[in-house]
This record gives sequence, structure tokens and C-alpha cells, in this order.
Amino acid sequence: MGTGAEPQARPQVHEVYPRAVTVPEFGIVLPEQDTGPRQAELLERAGELTAVAALVAAADAGRGGLLLVEAAAGLGKSTLLDHAAALARDQGHVVLRARGHELERAFAWGVTRTLFERWAGGGAQAELLTGPATAARLVLGAAEEPGDLPASDAAFAILHGLYWLAVRLAERTPLLITVDDAQWADGPSLRWLTFLLGRLTDLPIAVLVATRPGTRGEDRVLARLAGDPDVQERRLEPLGPDAVAELVRRRRPDADDGFCRRCLELTGGNPLHLRELLAAIEVHPGGTDAEILAGSVALASRSLARSVRRRLAALSPAAYRLARAVAVFENDAPLTMAAELAEVDTSEAAHAADELTRADLLRPGDPLEFIHPLVRTAVYHELLPRRRAQLHRQAAVLLVGDGAADECVAAHLLESPPGEDDEVVTTLRVTARRAFARGAPASAVRYLDRALREPPSAAARPEVLAELGRAEGATGGQEAIEHLTEAVELAGDARTRATLLLELSRLLHDRGRLDEACEACLRGRAELEGDGDGQTDELAAGLDAAYLTSAMLSPNQAADAHRRVRAILDRPTRLDSPADRALTSKAMIMRMGAGGNRDELLTVARDLFAGGRLATEGGADSQALWHTMGALSYCDDYATAEHAFQLALADARRRGSTIALAGASVFRARQILWTGPVAEAEHDARTAFDVWRGVGHMYVSAAGLCLVTALLEQDDTDQAETVLAAVEEHATPFGLFAAWRLAAAGRVAARRGQDAEALRAFTACGQHLVEIVQLNPVMLSWRSEAGLAALRLGRRDAAEPLINEELALAERFGAPRAIGVARRAAGLLARGAQGIELLRSAADLHHSCAAHLEHATTLVELGAAIRRAGRPAEARDTLRDALALAETLGATHLARRARTEVHLAGGRAPSRRDTTAELTPSESRVARLAADGHTNRQIANSLFITVKAVEWHLSNTYRKLRIRGRDEIAGALAVPSDTT
Repeated sequence: MGTGAEPQARPQVHEVYPRAVTVPEFGIVLPEQDTGPRQAELLERAGELTAVAALVAAADAGRGGLLLVEAAAGLGKSTLLDHAAALARDQGHVVLRARGHELERAFAWGVTRTLFERWAGGGAQAELLTGPATAARLVLGAAEEPGDLPASDAAFAILHGLYWLAVRLAERTPLLITVDDAQWADGPSLRWLTFLLGRLTDLPIAVLVATRPGTRGEDRVLARLAGDPDVQERRLEPLGPDAVAELVRRRRPDADDGFCRRCLELTGGNPLHLRELLAAIEVHPGGTDAEILAGSVALASRSLARSVRRRLAALSPAAYRLARAVAVFENDAPLTMAAELAEVDTSEAAHAADELTRADLLRPGDPLEFIHPLVRTAVYHELLPRRRAQLHRQAAVLLVGDGAADECVAAHLLESPPGEDDEVVTTLRVTARRAFARGAPASAVRYLDRALREPPSAAARPEVLAELGRAEGATGGQEAIEHLTEAVELAGDARTRATLLLELSRLLHDRGRLDEACEACLRGRAELEGDGDGQTDELAAGLDAAYLTSAMLSPNQAADAHRRVRAILDRPTRLDSPADRALTSKAMIMRMGAGGNRDELLTVARDLFAGGRLATEGGADSQALWHTMGALSYCDDYATAEHAFQLALADARRRGSTIALAGASVFRARQILWTGPVAEAEHDARTAFDVWRGVGHMYVSAAGLCLVTALLEQDDTDQAETVLAAVEEHATPFGLFAAWRLAAAGRVAARRGQDAEALRAFTACGQHLVEIVQLNPVMLSWRSEAGLAALRLGRRDAAEPLINEELALAERFGAPRAIGVARRAAGLLARGAQGIELLRSAADLHHSCAAHLEHATTLVELGAAIRRAGRPAEARDTLRDALALAETLGATHLARRARTEVHLAGGRAPSRRDTTAELTPSESRVARLAADGHTNRQIANSLFITVKAVEWHLSNTYRKLRIRGRDEIAGALAVPSDTT
């Protein structure tokens, strides 16, 4: 039934835009727009008008905010929004307006599309929808769907992209965003408003949202928005006697006080109800005021719905049918289409529309729109449910014939009766697929649930069930596994069952049902046995990779998974296809976790990367690329790893993918914590942390560990504890995720001198890793950190086996950095001449593999050991080298300790000359990009910050480095940009 067309947001009547708005940097010039009818004076709304004026003025001064107006229907919230738009327009602001519609709540991003689509069309796309704003293209119809990106990841990328689109629009001209009837807005658009709220403080963006009371409990997102402490709230109250009297006398100048008081009693001070009452009075035969009121009470009866129905009954049959047709379309119905649904000819419909306008039911003009949503509701609910459903079905057919988007058609299909129509099922599935791809799985569930009730054909039923299960899985729905399992049982061939079992395994994995996920993968492999269609290898590799993903986290399955790894790595086809490479990368990282040989696995990692092939074929979201980046880094091939990071970061920025940006950033941060400079590590770790925390992703613990470590290196223990607390909010109780969180807790405790707590945390971290056969210290040196905590507690008996085991495992694997870390711990354990030799060997290893930060740490320990051995002159030389390297890398805590050791060795530490260490992580990153020749706009796109933020960071950089401008940055930076 659908057209396959991209959804076009419905036109909004009487939208207010700035006159002849010009944004030359984006090549946009909009002509003056019709601002709609003259606005009525707002009576008894002085407080609300003051709040609106303050909101607009604050945005003009660069301080954003959100004002939430709550009012019962008819009290004037829409008029207040009209006033705000006119006020902002007169001050030269860009004004974006949208309204929620009851019929279109399932239309994912519908309100947001209405806000932005006018600004994101034509030539503006090239400038506005680039860099961090790229993902907004997915909503505005300017990009392909995001493929296999999980719904939660797509949603966050779109939230981020729309935020940056708003920032771009506000960079030169303040912005006012108004959303009316937010109680009917779609969920994704409301989530975007909540996302925007937390980032408004320093932006020239004012947001005005209007909603009805009593709706917060029905929508958790709206309730969250309303409950935010940064939101200003105003509630409109009914009009008092003076305001009612003034409105009455505008239409009946000779009305006496008793007449006005009676109008107040009948309407409760509601301006819309008063308007309806006065309209009813005007059609009543003449007489005294008392007689007119008595007759009008029968018409209005204090009920807007009854008044509307009585007035409709007085009109022609054509007007009556046309009003019902417009009510079915909800609003903005083209006259010709409404006429066809009403079964009247176009000429007769035009006269009927004029009747409805004179009766104060419709606004003038085409498309047709009721004067207020309450009027539409009154007309709509006069229709019996069965007749309403039939009209919605007919409306859907008309929209298809008119080439309307599938979302518009589907809105009516949701309200129509089932009819065993395959085209209806197809339209609903296509619409659901688009909603899911755009991060709105709840909308997809509604469409697919309705498709299931149509119902689909027997052949299509398993496909619909699978799609419904996938969408429900993304929303956390309890029926997801049940529907996907039913799809498996109904599938007609082995390959389809195997494909669905792969989907089921991923869903079970996400629910933490790891053993069942493994069972689904094994069953899928069994289905493929004997299937000789030539395509099974790709699917088989996918099932094997999914099995390893779940099995490596399950204590019950990990041992079996590791037994399979060797055979996978020995396959002659291990690099033949993308699926083969994905499976090989998973096996490689598991083999590395269990031990293996560094040289062999480094060869596999380099073969997989193949100069960038993984980044090209799978993009920065590819798990195979993530595994390979990690393996290159663990094996100390920092140059190739950095090449991989840069390719992944470039791809993420080009596509505006925040999830991919976070993945590449966290791997890079971990490597820089070994190589320096520390500020770079903090920046990358914070980038990943903010993204994953925002989406509630389990990987927040990985980013948190890196960020905590970077902050501790810079002597910011308080901030490290704050980050740790945030990681605890997303705590995952098993596997790697729990291990990373516990390692971060151990490092903070150790810095606080709480060694007993540190020992407990590192020991618990190790237990989680051992359960999943993650034994290799190249990934996390928990044994040496636990051993040193035990040593500080005087428990050599506990420290010795831990440190010795790490040294044996590290030497067996063969990566220089990890061996150096283990030998450094062993040197501290041994003490004396043997300890010094171990420390010297560790320093040589770290120097040889360019692990600069580890090298500086080892030099401090070596110098301190030499000092304790009674050789102060030799110690001072080593410690001064350590100090110089630590300061160059921005390792504040390590530098402070090195200075202390120099003094203890009887020397004087050289004065600190490196002014680059004064730069914040953000300033350092901006300065390096500027030194490399990037423009401010390029830097802003690269770092996902505003141009104004770039200018601010550069201004601070010039002052701190004592330079005059951009041309002097490169010479002033003490650490070259290719330190890693």
C-alpha cells in the first residue's frame, strides 16, 4: 500500500519565521514569511509574558534555557507561543516551530523534522549537515539508513547530530524553538529536547514547550523533562472577571455586568469555552440578554463538545461530512482530499469549508484546520468507533494515491480495522524498518504489532515476528524473545532458521542469558550442516563469532570457547571474507586474552588490518576493527595502532557516528596512557565516557577506567572519584565490564592510601577475568597492582605469588611493555641489587618499545631504588631524566614524586619550563590541530565542539604559551604531535 517515499513532516499553519533571514556562512536566504493572523492581546498573562521575554533576552545574551508552559486546553498556551515567536522574530532570531499531533505520536522524529527540515534542505546541507551534525541527515531524509547500527546507537547518534544542527543554526543568530501540544509529541523528539536541555547553558538557544496538565505520568520522557531542575515552569490559570468582561464586551459592547458574570460562570474563565459560548449566542435569535443567555446555555451547556455538535447540526450536510473528514485527517487536510473522503465534489466542499469557517470551527485557508484541537476532538469522537476505523482505512488509501510518505499512511492504518491486506502489511513493515533504523524502536513495535493483527500471510508471518522481536528487544520488551523464538519455529528452511537463531543469540546475549545465547548459536550451526547453497560460510562464521562473544563472558562456556579458538586461527580461509575476518578477529583477541604468542598474534593483527582494509570495509563501527586496534596496541605496535585509530576517528567524524568515535577514542586513550601525553589520553577517554554514559552502554566502564587513570596521573584524585561514582551507576556485575570498574576502584583506593581496599578491588577484578579465561597481563596488570598494594600493607606472602605469576605470564606472551610492568613490580618486591637490575631491565624494555609514560614511571622507581642503595649521584641523574620526561608528558603526579626523590637524593630539581603543561586537555588538542594547519571550522567538526569554543581555547592557549597568534603554536608546543 505504501509509496516508499521519505516521510515529509506535515505543514504547520501560521508558523512564525524571521523576516528575510540570511545566514551567509551556510548560503541560506529565506524570504519573508506570512506570519499568520494578527495575534490577540493576552489578558492576565503578565507573569508569563515576562518569563517569555526573559527567556528570549537570555538567549540573545548567549544563555540558553527551557520554559515549560502547562495549561488546560483553551487557556491560551498556543497564543503565548505565537507571542514568543513574534517577539523573537522582531529581535532577529531564527524561530523553529512544531506541534504534536495525536494521530502521529508513532511518527518517529516527526516533531523534530518539522522544526528543522526547512533549514536543512537544498544547498544548506553541504554546510549544516556535516561533521558532528551528519547523523541528523538520517532524520531529515538526506542520508541512507544507518544499516545494522543498533537502535540505541542510532538514536544517540541522531540526538547528537540534531543537537549540533541546532548549534550550527545558533552560531550566528540566536534561536527560538517552540513545541506546542508536547503531550502528543513523538518520544524520540521529546528525548531530543531532554538531551538539548542539558547542553543549553552557554548556547544562544531558547526553548519553549507547551503541554496540558495531567499528561506527565503518561509519558516518562515528558515527566523527566518537566522534573528537571533547570526547567522553568509556568502554569496558565483561567481568566478572572475583568478579563472575561473585556472579551465579552469586545463582541457585545452593551453587555451588562450580570451578563458577563454569567458568562464567567458558564465557561469557568476558559477563553476558548468563552469564545464558543459567544459564538452560540450570536446564532441565537434576538431578545433580552437574559433570554439570549438562557437559550445559549442549551446550546453550550458548559460543554464545548455539545456546542460544536449543535452548531454542526445547523450546517449543510456537506459541511457536516467535510468536518468529519478533516477530523479523521486530524489537521492540515488538503481540500481536495478531504472532499474525496467526505464524498462531496470539490466545488461543494469549498462552500462547505466556508460554512465551517463562518461557524468558527475551521481556520480560513487550504489546507483545512480546526481552530483548536478540542474542536477537532469533539467532531472526531462524534463518529462511532467502527465508522472512524473505516474512514481511517479510506484515508490511508487516499494518501497512497497522493504519494504520501509511508509514515503518514501508517498513522491511519494504526487506527483502521484489520483486513488481510498484504499491501498494508508491507507498508507497516517498511515504516517500522525506517523507524527502527532511526533509533525509534518503540514506534517500530507499534507498526509491527498492527501488521501482525492484519494478519500477514503464512510466508510473511515469521519475518514479521522476527522484526517485531528485534524491535521489542531494543525497547526491553518482555515479548521479544518469545516472538523471535516463534519466528524460528515457523521458518521454512534451514538457512532462515540459522539466520534467526543468530538474531536470537544476540538478543539473549544482551539480556545476559549467555548460556542460552551460546545454545542458540550451536543450534544455528547444526541447522547449516548439510546445507550446500554456497552461502553458508558467511553465516557460519557469524554464528561462530556470536558464540565466542557470549562464551568468552560466561564462566560455563569460556573454556570450551578457548578450545575452539586455535582451530579458527589455523583456518586457511581466516582472511577470505568480511565474516571470516570478523571471526578471526574475535578468535585472535580471545587467544590473546588466554595467553598465546605475541609475534604470532601480531602477525594476525597486521594481516587483518592490511593497511586499513578493515576500516574501509566495515567502518569505524566494526567490531573486527576494534579487536584489531586493541591487538596492535597490546602487542606494542603503536605506530600501526595509531594509524588504525586515525582512520577510525576520521570515518566516525565523517559520518557523525558518536558510537564509533567513542570506540576509537577509548582504544587510543588506553594506548596513550602507556605512551603519553596524559592530556591527550584524558581528552580521548572523556570523549568515549561522555558518549557511552549518555547512551547507558556497558562500555562506560572501559572509558571510565581510562579516564580515572588519566586523572590520577594528573593528580586530580577528586575528579577521578567523581568519574568512578558515575561508572558505578552503570555497573555490570560480570566479565570484563565488572573487571574494568573494579580496576578503576582499585587505582583510586591506592592513590588515597587505602591499600586494603585497593587489594580487595584488584583481587575481585582478577577473579572476574580468570572466570572468562582472560589471563594475559598485557590487557590489565591487575596482579602486579594487587601485589604492590599487598606489599605496602607488609604482606609479602600475598604479594610474591601475584607478582611472580604476572611476570611469568608476561614473559610467556612476549610483549615488551607488559614484561616491563611486571619486572618493575618484581624489582620493587626484590629490592637490593637484584631489584635494581630488574628495574633497569624494565626501563630498557619500556624505552625500546616507546612506552614513554611507562618508561618515566620505571625511571622514578629505578632512581628511588638507587638512592636507597646509597648511590645518590647516580640516582639524581636517573631521577632528573624521569622528571623531564614526566613533565613533558604532563604526568603531574609522577613529576611531583620525581622532584621529591631528587631532593631526597640531595639534589635540586630543575625549574619547570614547559608551559604546555598548563594547557587543559581540550586546549592542548585544539592547539595541536591548529598547529597542523586545520581551520577553526575543521577543528570544531573534528572535536565535536562549537567554533566559539575553538576560538576560546585558542585564546587561552596564546595567553598560556605567551605567544601572539596561530603561526607560533607549533614552535611553542614542547611535545611533538606524533609522540605516540
